[in-house]
Amino acid sequence: MGKYIRNGIAYLRGLLLIMFSKVNKNRTVETNVRVFASSALDFDKGAIVRIGKGSKIRERAVISVRKNGTLVIGNKASIGMDCKITVHENVTIGEGTLLSPNVLIYDHDHVFDKEKGVHRKEFITKPVVIGKNCWIGSNSVIIKGTVIGDNCVIGAGCIVNGNIASGSVLIQKRTNTIK
Repeated sequence: MGKYIRNGIAYLRGLLLIMFSKVNKNRTVETNVRVFASSALDFDKGAIVRIGKGSKIRERAVISVRKNGTLVIGNKASIGMDCKITVHENVTIGEGTLLSPNVLIYDHDHVFDKEKGVHRKEFITKPVVIGKNCWIGSNSVIIKGTVIGDNCVIGAGCIVNGNIASGSVLIQKRTNTIK
C-alpha cells in the first residue's frame, strides 16, 4: 500500500510542477511526471526546462538549472535517487534513459588560475548530451562536453567525458591490490 501512496504523492507533486510550468513560458512539463519526496528542483529566472511525459524524478534528486541554462529530459526518462544535475549551459537526457542512484551530471567547471585560484562565479561550460534508452550506472559522474549515443550502458562508478558511440558499454576497470 505504501508504494501506491508514494507514487500518488509523487504524481501530485508532478501536477504542481505542470501547473507552475504553465505560468512560466520557459518551462514545459508534460503529463504524468512523478516527482518524489525531498527532491529539489531549483530553476533560475531565464532557465529553460523541458520534462517529458511519464518521466520520474526520484527521492532526494537535486536538479539546478542556472540562468540561461537549458535542461531537456525526454519522455519516460528516470532520474534516480540522490542524483544531482547542475546546468549552466545545456544538458539533454534522451527518451527512456535511466539514471541509477547517485549519478552526477555537470556541464561546467570552475575557472581556475594559479594566481587567483578558483573563481567562484566563473565557469567553463560545454553541453552534455545523453542519448535515448541509455542506462547510467550508480555513482557515475558525467562531465562537461560529454556526448553519449543512444542505447548505451555506462557501468557503475565511471567518470565519463568525450564521445561514447551509440550501442557502447563503458566499463572502467579497477583492480584490487591486497598486501
